[in-house]
Amino acid sequence: MSVAAWRHHWDDLTTFFQYPVELRKMIYTTNAIESLHSQMRKNISNRKVFPTDESVIKILFLNIRNFSHRWTKRQGWDIVMNQLMTIFGDRLKPHLIDSL
Repeated sequence: MSVAAWRHHWDDLTTFFQYPVELRKMIYTTNAIESLHSQMRKNISNRKVFPTDESVIKILFLNIRNFSHRWTKRQGWDIVMNQLMTIFGDRLKPHLIDSL
């Protein structure tokens, strides 16, 4: 069954392996997502009771904002962004290109 799956998806796999190593790593790792979920669970479970639903949303928003700031400063993100610009420059939003 594994071999059949590889054969069935061979075109997708070969496309994936054509990307640079740094970009492939960014695509297939879930560490950043798992870290965000962990931080969100920690912040919600530490408070136990929230006065309103809006207060929960604010806590989650602040978590995402702080995490996004840290994530963009990750080592190697500039390399990946340059690779994305080289490969998909015509599809990147202008504000992403201007931020570099």
